[in-house]
Amino acid sequence: LTHDYLHIQDNGNVGIGQSNPSFKLHVTSADANDDVAYIHHDNPAQSSGTLLKVRSDAGGSNGYSLLDVQNNSGTALYVAGDNKVGIGTSNPFDALHIVSAVSSDYRGNLFLDDSTTGFAAGVGGQITFGAEYRSNGDHTEWAAIQGAKANSTDANYAGTLEFKTRANGGALQTKMVLDDSGNVGIGTSSPADILSTSFSN
Repeated sequence: LTHDYLHIQDNGNVGIGQSNPSFKLHVTSADANDDVAYIHHDNPAQSSGTLLKVRSDAGGSNGYSLLDVQNNSGTALYVAGDNKVGIGTSNPFDALHIVSAVSSDYRGNLFLDDSTTGFAAGVGGQITFGAEYRSNGDHTEWAAIQGAKANSTDANYAGTLEFKTRANGGALQTKMVLDDSGNVGIGTSSPADILSTSFSN
């Protein structure tokens, strides 16, 4: 079956904008301003369901991919069959593997940007660590590293690096800080010297 833009081959391959489809669904557009695919759930009351679901019954294996997004210079986003995710690589070593050039002190591989509005002291991106902690499968957090704004002054971007841990029954609290002057505080968030310590029994 062939129309100007729809082609169905005898082997079941379907082409849209592609007269010789190589895949079960092969969509091609040469329009520089075209949206090639658009999926829209237009019910604002949606409370369940999945907008786009991708599944393979092959099990956990890195021999195939669940998602492979590319441009003409290489892989942008890759999800392997063993659930590892690659950004900039099609061969992720770990759960998340990012490959990109570190072009300056400010442009690294990953930028964690706190969306909290305002410019209060203590806002900033954070990596949180945790795992399963009880036999019913519950997970929780027990450590974190945060890059935080050092002050609440408008247009002042001095920052600190805070290391947080948590006692059983307690909340995450900063136990060590590297401030914007390069001072390290252990047990204090306001180190006055290169190394300041404060302990309480």
